[in-house]
Amino acid sequence: MADGQQTRRARRRVRRWLWAMSGALSWLTVAIVVGGASALHYLENRATWSGEAAPGAWRAAARDSDVLSLEDREVAYWGDPGARYSRYATRSAKPPVALVVHYTAAKPVKSLVSYGHMRDMGRGGASFGYHFYIGRDGAIVQGAPLSRRTNHIKFRTNPARTETARYLWSGNTIGVSLVGGCDGLMRPRWRDWRSCSAEFATPAQIEAGIAVIKALQARFGMRCAEVYGHGDLQTDRQNFEGYRLSRLARARCPVPEVPVPKPGMTAAGKVDHGNSG
Repeated sequence: MADGQQTRRARRRVRRWLWAMSGALSWLTVAIVVGGASALHYLENRATWSGEAAPGAWRAAARDSDVLSLEDREVAYWGDPGARYSRYATRSAKPPVALVVHYTAAKPVKSLVSYGHMRDMGRGGASFGYHFYIGRDGAIVQGAPLSRRTNHIKFRTNPARTETARYLWSGNTIGVSLVGGCDGLMRPRWRDWRSCSAEFATPAQIEAGIAVIKALQARFGMRCAEVYGHGDLQTDRQNFEGYRLSRLARARCPVPEVPVPKPGMTAAGKVDHGNSG
């Protein structure tokens, strides 16, 4: 009889312990979910635009040809006339013939723009940045005048350059960057938190990027194929950096319409006088 009572008491203790553990695990699960959601919300806010207006003197100093405007989207102009950007590339600048798509860490867009205006002594004293920054909310910020050039790809003779489009360099290209495109908690697969294995951009970023690219192609008469990801051009970058947006931009680039011959016209558009044999 005594052995039976001890067994029942032991079972009750085990059940109480299991109940307590299940309660603790439930609270731990809730804490993990809430903490993860909070972290994602924090990073999303970091990778968006604050909406703050740039100093009015910056826009006043810019020529209209320096500023990109879109019909259906707002572009925040933050081109600092006193910024370094790339002095060498600007002095040797050619009309831009291609666009290069990049991504950055999930930082506030304003801080990324400000970094592009300054010298980085840890990187040789030059400045590094992009003409356009696109936040994860789809906000578009122009960080440099179109008449200036920024350091955003390695020089064409650098050993890290691939064989793809070696004629491109910072002096004849424009950089477009997706903010937070490969940051830790924004990666598609949680098991890849230690290293980025694929680019992750929001639909809003992709659509805003397409709008910027199409407008720049129209402005400078760029060929549809002249859109590259940073990973296409350098071996020291992830090969998928800029891949998704650059390929979509190529696919969506409008193809010139072939005129339909009118009566009395040849397919080449010339008048047919009936002397063709």
